[in-house]
Amino acid sequence: MEQTRTHAKIPSDASKMFLTDEQVLLAVKQSRWKVLFNLDMIVVTSQRVIRYSPSGFFGIHKDIEDYRYEDMTNFKVSRGLFFATVTTSHRFNSESLVLDNLPKVG
Repeated sequence: MEQTRTHAKIPSDASKMFLTDEQVLLAVKQSRWKVLFNLDMIVVTSQRVIRYSPSGFFGIHKDIEDYRYEDMTNFKVSRGLFFATVTTSHRFNSESLVLDNLPKVG
């Protein structure tokens, strides 16, 4: 398996959701250039994608959503000069998952 690339510290609320055999492949926070406070974090594991979204004053409220790979379809990656956006559809949900303002690496 490839080396784990973690660009951000994973909050304990999100790490409690990991299964025993689940491995973190990548963890990325939104860029501060576009969002000043309460940055969303995307955690990519060996089994799913987890979106961690703090909100409210000092991030007191937290929304954590997980998306299993087998439920995701139609991936689209849009790469700008500094940021990237990943959009994917779900088999059982009409609403697309949009992960935006991700720092572009490489």
